[in-house]
Amino acid sequence: MLRSGIVMLAAIVVGGCATGVPQAPYPSTDGGRYFVAREAAQDEEPQSLFPSDLAVLSDSAIRRILGYRLTIEEVDKIAIMQLGGRWGYRWWTDATARMNEFVTGRLVAVLDSSPRIRDAAILPTLMVPRERSMPYLREAATRFQAGLLFVFRPDCETFQRARFLAADEVRATCTVEAVLLDVRTGIVPFSQLATQEYVARKTGDDANFQETIVRAELQAITDGLEEVAKAAIAFLSTVPVTTR
Repeated sequence: MLRSGIVMLAAIVVGGCATGVPQAPYPSTDGGRYFVAREAAQDEEPQSLFPSDLAVLSDSAIRRILGYRLTIEEVDKIAIMQLGGRWGYRWWTDATARMNEFVTGRLVAVLDSSPRIRDAAILPTLMVPRERSMPYLREAATRFQAGLLFVFRPDCETFQRARFLAADEVRATCTVEAVLLDVRTGIVPFSQLATQEYVARKTGDDANFQETIVRAELQAITDGLEEVAKAAIAFLSTVPVTTR
């Protein structure tokens, strides 16, 4: 009698497994409704669990943005804009002005070397918006007829060392942060961070040691800008061309 009961129980278990009904990881008393609701939830589009998020960006807009695949014109104009002051200088001289022109000229030359860029130009200061938010940056670049906007911000720290029998020297460590904005869509598909270091000694051409510091900062910034600009060029070479 006991043996026949065991045989019947084994048959019921095997029959249940053969039906293909998924088994719950824990004992369930809801008749399998848990699995039906779980599969239905997986079929729905993911949505924010925080209702306040909708005041900033809707779920459908987020899905559309994340699903967008960037394309650019075969050759496009790129505007260049710096965030921050004049490299953080507290004063300005003819010498620093000439060095500043060298830095921006070097950046323009590097970006212009890309076959994907038709023209690289500094965004005129008169067009730089007072509010540096993305909508206003897009508007300024659009008025400049630039499809791309290269925005960078330099930041420097200097370490000075006075020498008794030799010229004083300074070590400048500068970080350049840059992003590339696709003006047509508002997407920021590229960002890069570069840190460069440069050591300069005071020379007879420096009006004072402060000018030596500026020279070290400018050289480190120039090297950092060149690094991020080359990375931006490499990125643009991988972006598909817009087909019309």
